[in-house]
Amino acid sequence: TAMRQSMRDESINADLVLIAGGGAMAYKEAAKEIFSRSKIIVPEQSVLANVRGFWFYGA
Repeated sequence: TAMRQSMRDESINADLVLIAGGGAMAYKEAAKEIFSRSKIIVPEQSVLANVRGFWFYGA
């Protein structure tokens, strides 16, 4: 995948991966595989996470 290739190219190590939005649960398992040493977080209501962030920051 593009994400996996990008991580290899840049040698990035993430401690935490936050996945938000409507497709968050669909990507959770792939994120666990790609970021095997990272903590993966999906908010309880991930579908609303982006909207809440936009509202909070006044976008």
